[in-house]
Amino acid sequence: MSSQWDLAIEIVTTLRQAGHIALFAGGCVRDLLLGKTPKDYDVATSANPEEVQQLFGYRRTKAVGASFGVIMVLPARKKGEPHHKSDQPAIPPVEVATFRKDGLYVDGRRPETVTFSSPEEDAQRRDFTINGMFFDPLTETVHDFVGGQIDLQSRQLRAIGIAADRFKEDKLRLLRAVRFNSILDFSIEFETWRAIQDLAPEICVVSHERIAAELRRMLAHPSRHSSIQTLDHAGLTGAIFGKILSATSPDLLLALQSLKTDHFETAMALWLRELPVETLRSICSQLRLSNQERDAIVWLHTMQSAWLEFSDWPVCRQKRLLAYPLVNELIASGQALASAQLLESRHVDAAIERLQSWSKEEIDPPLQVTGEDLIHWGISPGPQFKQILEQLRDGQLEGRLTSREAAHQWLADENYLPRT
Repeated sequence: MSSQWDLAIEIVTTLRQAGHIALFAGGCVRDLLLGKTPKDYDVATSANPEEVQQLFGYRRTKAVGASFGVIMVLPARKKGEPHHKSDQPAIPPVEVATFRKDGLYVDGRRPETVTFSSPEEDAQRRDFTINGMFFDPLTETVHDFVGGQIDLQSRQLRAIGIAADRFKEDKLRLLRAVRFNSILDFSIEFETWRAIQDLAPEICVVSHERIAAELRRMLAHPSRHSSIQTLDHAGLTGAIFGKILSATSPDLLLALQSLKTDHFETAMALWLRELPVETLRSICSQLRLSNQERDAIVWLHTMQSAWLEFSDWPVCRQKRLLAYPLVNELIASGQALASAQLLESRHVDAAIERLQSWSKEEIDPPLQVTGEDLIHWGISPGPQFKQILEQLRDGQLEGRLTSREAAHQWLADENYLPRT
C-alpha cells in the first residue's frame, strides 16, 4: 500500500465484500470530478461504527466520533512493522462515516441527535451540492442526489435544500462557502448568497478557533484576495472584526492578489497592515492564534516600514534584517505592495540584491564576542552590557572588527575594559 487512495480502495472493497454499501463521499468526489487529485479521501457506508471496527480490527481503527458514526481506519501493517517506513511519507488514515440523518441543530455547530440512514438522506444533510455527491471507485459510478454534477458544470456553489437552513445548522458554513467559492473560482447561487448576507452577523456564535481555522485556509491560498473581497461584500469581515475593519481597499486587494506565498501569517499581516499594532495583537488574541503565529504577524506588520528606507540603513542594520528567519516573507509582502503601487520597489529590490550578493556567513557570521567573554575580560554586567554587545556585533557586521583581538582592542580604546 503506497497511498491513501490505495487505503480508501481497500476499505471500500472490504466493506462491500461484507455486504455493506461503501462509497467515496464529499470533497474527494468533487475533486475527482474536477480532474484534481484529492488531498484526502472519505468513505461513507451503511455499516455502523461497531461493524467498521470489527471488520478492520480495533488496532487499525480509532473511534473519533462514534456517536456521529465516524471511525478512522489506519493502513494495515505487518506484525512488528512501524506504521510507515522512515524514508516514506506516512499514509493518512481514512475517515469512514455511517450514512446518517441529522436531528435538530441547537448550537449552530452540530446536531443534537443523529440517525443512521441511507445515502439519499445522508446527502441531504451536507452543506453544498458539489460536496454532497458519492462515487463508487470500483465501478466508477457517481451517485448524485442533490444536483452536484450540474452545479460543477455550471461552476456554481449552491447550498443543499433551503440555503438559510443549511447555514443555521452550522454557521461556519458561511465561511466555508466563501472559501470554496474563491478557491474553485465559482459563482455563488443567488439564494445561497442572499442567505450568507442575511446570516453574516451570526458568524459571531462560532468559536474563535474555528473562525481562525477557516481564515488560515483562505489566506494561505492564492485566491485570498477573492475570499477577502467576498467576506467584505457579504458583511462577514465586519461581523468578525466589528468596527475595526469592515472593508478592504481595492489597492490592498490587488496587493493580496500579487502576494507570492502560502504563509497565512504574511497574508494576515498584509491584510491588516493599516491597523495599529496593538489592535493587531488584540485580533490575534481574539482569534486564539498561537504565540508563534502572533509574533510572526506582528513582526511582518511592523517591519513593512523597512521598505521605506532599507537602502539608507547602515550595513549592520541591513544584515540584521536579512538574517531574520522571516525575511523572505517580508520581501514577498514588499513585492506585493510594490506591485499594487502602494510603495516604491527600490528598497525591496535593494534587499533582494543584498541577499543575492552577500553570503549567509557575511550576513550572519558566528559571534566573535559573547557576554561570557565580556565578563572574562572584567566587564561587569549592567545597563551597558547589551549596548556593548550590540556595538561589537555592528562592528563585526560592518567589517570593522574582524577578530576577537580587534574586538578586545576596541573595548580598550572605548575605555570599557577595567584599568589594571
